Amino acid sequence: MIATLLVAGLALQAQPVGGLIPDEKDLHYQVITKADGEKDWPFVAARGKLVCMSLISGPAVMFVPDGKGDDEQPLMLDVNPYGMVINNMGMKKSALLPYGGKLEELIRRVAPFVAMGHMLCKQKDGPAVPGSEL
Repeated sequence: MIATLLVAGLALQAQPVGGLIPDEKDLHYQVITKADGEKDWPFVAARGKLVCMSLISGPAVMFVPDGKGDDEQPLMLDVNPYGMVINNMGMKKSALLPYGGKLEELIRRVAPFVAMGHMLCKQKDGPAVPGSEL
């Protein structure tokens, strides 16, 4: 039993980029802002960071609103509504604007940001992607 735990511990330490605990090499972000008149903006905050982290299971996309305290809670984004619910359990308040209770509407609004987030993970020039490079 102890030998198994030691081997597992050594294997975890030898994880490549995209391991169990992300570091700055695994993180890419871009500041995004709601455009004037934009109707499909899904977030309560009008400005924030779209973040992609490379994890062992693949890219994970988040929206981190600009704000203070509880308003700065990151929201995990996913095109799988069940994944979004599980990843965002325990949030004190919703970071999403009302979407009429239809999952299709929620996914339609969030999917472009998930796609942009996945593109962020493919960037190699540093953690921040300037401007509207995506």
